[in-house]
Amino acid sequence: MRGSIQVRAGQASGWVFDPAAEARSLAVRLRLDGRVIAEGLADLPRPDVAQALGIAGDHGFRLPLAVPVPDAGRLRLEARADSGRPWQPVTRHGKRAGQYQSFGDAAGASDSRRKLDALRLALLPNRVGGKASPLAGLSVLDLGCNEGFFCGEALRQGARRVVGIDANAAVLSRAKARFPAAEFRQGSWWDLPEERFDVILLLSAIHYEPDQAALLAMLAKRLAPGGTLVLECGVSRRGGKAWQTVVRGDGPRRFPTHALLVEELADPFACRWVGPSVPQRGDPVPRRVYHCVPKAGTVLLVAGPGRVGKSTLAGELERRGIPLVRTDRVLGAVLRDARFDGTPLAGTVRRFSAEHPVHFGRIGDAVAAERPAELVAALLAELPPGASVASIEGEILRHAAILDPLSRALRERGLRPWVIAAQRPSPLREAGSRAAAWTRAALAAAAFAAGRLWRRARGTPQGAVRRGSEPGAGNP
Repeated sequence: MRGSIQVRAGQASGWVFDPAAEARSLAVRLRLDGRVIAEGLADLPRPDVAQALGIAGDHGFRLPLAVPVPDAGRLRLEARADSGRPWQPVTRHGKRAGQYQSFGDAAGASDSRRKLDALRLALLPNRVGGKASPLAGLSVLDLGCNEGFFCGEALRQGARRVVGIDANAAVLSRAKARFPAAEFRQGSWWDLPEERFDVILLLSAIHYEPDQAALLAMLAKRLAPGGTLVLECGVSRRGGKAWQTVVRGDGPRRFPTHALLVEELADPFACRWVGPSVPQRGDPVPRRVYHCVPKAGTVLLVAGPGRVGKSTLAGELERRGIPLVRTDRVLGAVLRDARFDGTPLAGTVRRFSAEHPVHFGRIGDAVAAERPAELVAALLAELPPGASVASIEGEILRHAAILDPLSRALRERGLRPWVIAAQRPSPLREAGSRAAAWTRAALAAAAFAAGRLWRRARGTPQGAVRRGSEPGAGNP
């Protein structure tokens, strides 16, 4: 904790700030020779402190003194964020003449600003239109928002909706006064609004939750498609999957190792470590920042012309437990199955019912030209629900009229399409490869012949070894 205090005319004034509590106003007290002589709340405006630290909070205090204080150097300034926590001494910066030195300028970067930089928001995958402001056009939820510093930053960056949640009514009232364009709610992180957000911020707080895995699983469901959880938390340097329990002033807290966090606790997410966070005094373990995106199922779209091995590849995947949807089978069902009777898709496909044998390539061409949306719906209906990986195979996937809307529909379902396009080598490409091989051979022969001519011109018999070239010989 950092602060300043001055004693004048029977009262003490100054400010206190705890980087671990972000913009939260603190309770303060003064002790003289072990006796408490003043106590109150540091919630008065201090523009100089706000400018120097780059914070959005009122951290000043003015307390009447119960006894005369002839020597301010004997005072002990203490603060705490919550009534249930122990009092902590405030670090003296620039002690002189028995005082805590105030900010005289705005030198030095603030912890909050440095943490904002450490969040690496520019790396968010769901930025809208590549805009310069990472949060522009997005909806943002800040859990444990305190006095709303990051909510205010989201508004400044052009977020279309900002919601902050905190259990402390006093800090929320100040947050509402500073950032009226944001919505603030009192409650825990289990009391979320019934909506989904593009970005959720969970900063320096998850160690207060006994069931961290359950909290992360719930947050995965509150992200919009393509959304990101920005998680800043303490991570133990120990190896393996383990907890490190640390007894702090506010009780025992558990911090996971990296392996435990990303492989078990955050199992619903694909977590990307983007860097360290801002180290703060008293941190029992180093802090890291992760961008966590909900895991998406993968659908392999195996496309290509006939007789290039796509059916064989898809069959190998199926034998290894990956569900397979064959487009020819779906077209065959449309051709013969009564459940498709009377549908527009069946009307197109069954025009070819008199052909023997059935030519699915011709049927696919007609469907791609006339009924692509209906076939996409039929293919999606065949995908097994809940499969983490599946595949769809067929020559008809070569048609952009089928492949493009199918890929979009998969993404809308939270699935990730991967296109595997088998290709035959073209005759022109094969001819080019043969020509390149002949050219390389001709160049090698020419180089060999030139070497023979050069040796004859120098008078070196073919196969003779020149002086200094034999093994072990030195330079002449």
